[in-house]
Amino acid sequence: MTDNVATSYFQTQKKLSPKQARWQDFLAEFDYRLEYKPGKANVVADALSRKAELATINASQPQSTLISRIKEGLLQDPLAKSLMKLANEGKTRRFWLDEGVLLTTGNRMYMPKWGNLRKEIIKECHDSKWAGHPGMTRTLALL
Repeated sequence: MTDNVATSYFQTQKKLSPKQARWQDFLAEFDYRLEYKPGKANVVADALSRKAELATINASQPQSTLISRIKEGLLQDPLAKSLMKLANEGKTRRFWLDEGVLLTTGNRMYMPKWGNLRKEIIKECHDSKWAGHPGMTRTLALL
């Protein structure tokens, strides 16, 4: 069941992008049928389509233990220490400190190169049940 009418024509569509063609080849191995069911009548598809919305709500604020590890990493990473010093002295507009966390343009957090912290964060954004193994490009966009 799908709440998107265009998706219901996927199997019979004649003109496909290369990516759609690969998916169509892959899905041809399965016995399935796409059926359109509008909006509120299709509660299962409605819940699935809100997955990204829920992920944003749940993942929008990093956990406090992660924040404390990031703060600790900032004190261990030599580059982070020099950036924090420049920010404190007002010698950079590209980086600033907010509650002990180093931020950069776009209000993004600087991730210190310390231990396996970066690897853990990448793993969380790629392997969590909300992320759904999005691949390299989307994982980097999440980060």
